[in-house]
Amino acid sequence: TVETHWSTLFIGGISGLTADVVTHPISTVKTRMQVQGASKAAAVHMQQISTIYRNPVQAAMHMIKNEGFASFWQGIGAVVGGAPFASALYFGGVEFTKHMY
Repeated sequence: TVETHWSTLFIGGISGLTADVVTHPISTVKTRMQVQGASKAAAVHMQQISTIYRNPVQAAMHMIKNEGFASFWQGIGAVVGGAPFASALYFGGVEFTKHMY
């Protein structure tokens, strides 16, 4: 029914948003560590020194000490703006396809 499809889209959007908001701090640390590889290569080429994260714990401690706890939430606006729609479409598509076959 139409109500079932709308509820699937809504629940999918809420679940995706929740998952992304909860895991965002971990994703922020992971992204910084990934980017440092490219930054390190550029810094070596340009003979500059950049912050080097040795492991995720050290990266998180560096972020807290130098930028504050809020640094874990940088970029959350883009996540909040996109995650509900992407997850709603994903879960809606899965449910729609299950009923086709």
